[in-house]
Amino acid sequence: MQINWFPGHMAKTLRLIQESLRQVDAVIECIDARLPISSCNPELEKRLAAKPRLILMTKADLADPKATHRWIDFLNQPAQPASSPTGESDLTANAPLQVLAVSLADDHALTEIKQAVLQLCTDVRAKQSARGLLTDESRIMIAGIPNTGKSTLINRWMGRKVARAEDRPGVTRGSQWIRTEGWALLDMPGVLWPNLGSDRVRIALAASGAIKDEVFDTEELSLYLFLYLLRRYPELLQDRFRLTAAEIADSLESYREESNVTAVYPLWLEAGRRRGCLQSGGRVDRPRFAALLLKEFRSGAIGHISLEWTEDGRL
Repeated sequence: MQINWFPGHMAKTLRLIQESLRQVDAVIECIDARLPISSCNPELEKRLAAKPRLILMTKADLADPKATHRWIDFLNQPAQPASSPTGESDLTANAPLQVLAVSLADDHALTEIKQAVLQLCTDVRAKQSARGLLTDESRIMIAGIPNTGKSTLINRWMGRKVARAEDRPGVTRGSQWIRTEGWALLDMPGVLWPNLGSDRVRIALAASGAIKDEVFDTEELSLYLFLYLLRRYPELLQDRFRLTAAEIADSLESYREESNVTAVYPLWLEAGRRRGCLQSGGRVDRPRFAALLLKEFRSGAIGHISLEWTEDGRL
């Protein structure tokens, strides 16, 4: 699946992050709990590893809780191998770090986040005090890929809308300091990396909404997502799209025989028909159903779904 989306401001953002790190005590890196590996920018990892860091798994209310718990256990292990189980990046190199999974809509989430950050900053603040450099505020950078809740986090932190937050990528374009009592937050734009790597990563990022829908074929993406759901969450498809277990089993058997995503296309069409995505004459409105499937995955309407697991991490 071909996706190429690296706007010029993202290259500038990577340079800006590098230059700004000396100004902050710690970093909150927002990643998507549904895709912890793919939403972790390897270019950011290189730059952030030396700073105390909170890996904040946002959108935990949309993810499969079993997968999220496994990721938290994995990432909180004191020693990690050189690469992650998916081979895409190493989230835990050069700690110190903490890992926290939250729904930013939860009233208790902000308290947990602040407590974790203060704990991370303990040594840094102690060194500043010993040198006579201690200030009355903790300086925290908020970073991550697009559409992982950075602006929502800042707005919750401030108790009012100070950062533009929308459910689409690329909204924040420039960095800004936002201050409240005891805190200085450096809001950085979401940033991807030039080579998004494997198809698995590109599909996961696109399905989550981290990449603009305009730069890829939504029908193709929807079909890949449908295949993943058939394999990992067949019961959710049965409930949401009124498919039968026998139909799903037959479709997966066809996929195993052909090893091509198009093998599940007939059942994808049937799911669209049963959801009422029809044109005149009873034909399935393919663009409408593709958009519907993506929307309902992103909103959690289909159910709690994770695209990556510690044991396989594969779409």
